[in-house]
Order: sequence, then C-alpha cells, then structure tokens
Amino acid sequence: MRYLCAGLERLGGLSPLPDDPRVTRHARHLLVLRFDPQAFGGRTRQEFLGALTAEGITPVSPGYIGLHQTPAVQQEVQARFGVDTRQLHLPCTERAAGETVWISQNAFLGDQEDMQDILAAVEKIKRAWTA
Repeated sequence: MRYLCAGLERLGGLSPLPDDPRVTRHARHLLVLRFDPQAFGGRTRQEFLGALTAEGITPVSPGYIGLHQTPAVQQEVQARFGVDTRQLHLPCTERAAGETVWISQNAFLGDQEDMQDILAAVEKIKRAWTA
C-alpha cells in the first residue's frame, strides 16, 4: 500500500489520509483518499469513481455520509433530544464525507504490478480530463 500511496501523491489529486506516526502497524481494510476535483478537470467524485470502475479498478466507493444524515441517528437524536439533525449544518463533516474515495482491501491482495495498474488508471483518467 505504501507503493500505491507514494504513486498517488506523485500524480496529485488523490491524497491518502495521513498516518499517525505513533502507529507502527495497521490492518487496513480500506485506503481512504481525499479527492480534489480541480486536479481532474473539475469532474465530480462520482464521475471519477465511475471512470475507475470502467478501468477495472474495483471495488471503489464514496465512503460514508455524515452520521447526522443517517436515518438511525436522525431518529435517535430526535427521540432523545427533540433535535432534527436534517436541519444541522456541519460543514466539516459534510466536506469530509463529500471528498473521500475508498478503495477496498480486495484491491490490495495483488502484487506491485496490480498497484501499478491502479496508478495507470488514475493517470489515464487525469490525463483525459485535463487535456
């Protein structure tokens, strides 16, 4: 995964979340990336995910929505505190949820050549959308 993260950093537009230097081992089940639409010609994250899938990079997803937007949390907060979370504006949460791209652990079961395939797909998409 370090090879892939270093390659993505070089390409730009997809930034892996930073590691905590105190953590010496990690059993990653996802690679969480921050998507910058400007680096991809202003295209949306959803367009990018579709293009990655079309290039054979799967499974990928947009990740979570903000917890305040999930029905279970909305119902519980309403029942306990009488607050309608649908009316909340949580800009940091909404921004984080709107910028993430997840690549699932299945993509990391291969070797360095498979990681290079992911990098090649990202580079191809970026080149096509910024030309």
